[in-house]
Amino acid sequence: MFGELYNPTDTWSEDGDANPNSLRRRDGTQQREGQAKVVLLHGWQRTHQDYKVLAGELSCPSLAIDLPGFGASPQPPPGWGTYEYASLVARVLEESDLKPIVVGHSFGGRVAVRLAGTRPDLVSGLVLTGVPLLKPSAGRKRSRPRLGYLVVKKLASLGVVPDGTLERARQRYGSRDYNNAHGVIRELLVRCVNETYNDSLEKIVCPTTLVWSDDDSEAPFEIATTLSQSYPEWKLVRLSGGGHLTPHSSPGRLAGEIEELIVATGI
Repeated sequence: MFGELYNPTDTWSEDGDANPNSLRRRDGTQQREGQAKVVLLHGWQRTHQDYKVLAGELSCPSLAIDLPGFGASPQPPPGWGTYEYASLVARVLEESDLKPIVVGHSFGGRVAVRLAGTRPDLVSGLVLTGVPLLKPSAGRKRSRPRLGYLVVKKLASLGVVPDGTLERARQRYGSRDYNNAHGVIRELLVRCVNETYNDSLEKIVCPTTLVWSDDDSEAPFEIATTLSQSYPEWKLVRLSGGGHLTPHSSPGRLAGEIEELIVATGI
């Protein structure tokens, strides 16, 4: 059962620095936060609730976080990307008595990779699931923006059409995630989609397990196979028909892989 640890503050520091006390956190086993052996990072436009069932499957304390801009945590300052999110999570882990396993789904996996790449001293192991870390291959390239949108965007940049016209074009041609996001969260989405992760991936030294659905439409299985080929020491677990929301569709399998890493790392 998820138990509230404490209420978040509603603001960031005046200079926009990461404030770990601004996060909503949930402890899956009612234990003291510093004892958490597993830290759970949710996906885009999701919350810590995605891990409610999974946390109940674990035999050890776990900590699920509402990342800034999602759930009960306040929005991040303008200009943030995954490096800033990772820095914030690092400050949470610095408070811990343990060096935990970090689990990242989708957007949370992007943050987890940045964290493991920049602060290997804080992470014992990684479990990544459904994380869009690589660009689509040539055979799966996403459709390019339609000509109508490109024309409107160009005219808006020249001041020929008003901002409202550009926004209507974005709503018509943009992705669901883009259309559902606003303000700094939309800026964050654009920034993250255009980020690359090879530099961080190459710096990961902890044991890593990839748990991936073979029918994931948001982060295709080929991403997992490519990563597994590039990093043969990583373990790849293929899920049949689990879709993108693996914390919901396969909590028991994820929990089993987490427990295996806990034993392997000895935390």
